[in-house]
Order: sequence, then structure tokens, then C-alpha cells
Amino acid sequence: MFSIAILSILIVIVGYLSDFVGKPTLYLIGALMIAVGGYPFYVSVGSGAINPYVLFGVAALIVSLIAGTFGSLAADLFPTNLRFSGLAIAYNAAAALLGGFTPLVTSLLTGLTQDHAAPGIFIAAVSVIGVVSVVAILVAKRRNGGDKATLG
Repeated sequence: MFSIAILSILIVIVGYLSDFVGKPTLYLIGALMIAVGGYPFYVSVGSGAINPYVLFGVAALIVSLIAGTFGSLAADLFPTNLRFSGLAIAYNAAAALLGGFTPLVTSLLTGLTQDHAAPGIFIAAVSVIGVVSVVAILVAKRRNGGDKATLG
């Protein structure tokens, strides 16, 4: 409950800050931090080396960088006339694939590596895919003369 409360407050703050710093910038910072910190987070949770309030508070801060920018960033990917359908199809297909297969993949990773922190590897890999995707979209929009307002 502590981290959800922190996350709820930080999402609003990050959303406000994204108007000044840029949505892609904050999103990429959050995704990179998850990519780097996914596995160490699981190790820390498993070992109890860090106070859980501190650990999950920092996790809430990092997740807020993505959660506070994702909606607006995702909506900017589609022209207005396709926004609802395009976003609904893309978001729900990704949620079905990742949400459906995540338990299987993380169980498989844990079994193969005998490491209870192995789900952090999967989280880091998915985060790297997110970083590469956002960068590719930004580059494509800039090359195709996309609206600069949607890029930052």
C-alpha cells in the first residue's frame, strides 16, 4: 500500500513534469532504469538486503516515470482518426502476449537458472524492447516530418 500511495502521487507529478521535460525523455529514463535495475531489484527483494519501504519507494518512483507518460505518449503514436482503434488493438495485443506468457517465461527462467531473481531478467529484457521501440518511433517520426510537439 505504501508504494501504491507513492506511485499515485508521483504519476501526477511526472505527468506535470513531462510537459516541460518531454514525455519521451522521462519514459526512456524510466525504461532504462528498469532495464538496469530489474534483476538487482529481485535480488534485493529476495535477500532482504534493503529496507522494503526504501526499495519499493524507489521502484514506485521509477515506475511513475513510465506510468505518468505512457498514456499521452501512446496516444501520440496514432493520427486522431485511428487513435482509439490503433491504441486499443496495440495495447490489448501486447497485454495479452506479455500478460499471458509472463508467468510461463519467468517460471521457465527460474527453473533453468535455479535463480529466484530470474524474473528480473525478463523484466529487464522487456524494458530494453520498450526503449528500442520508443527510440525507433521517435527517429521515424522525425525523419517523416512528424509534428515536433508530439516528440517532446
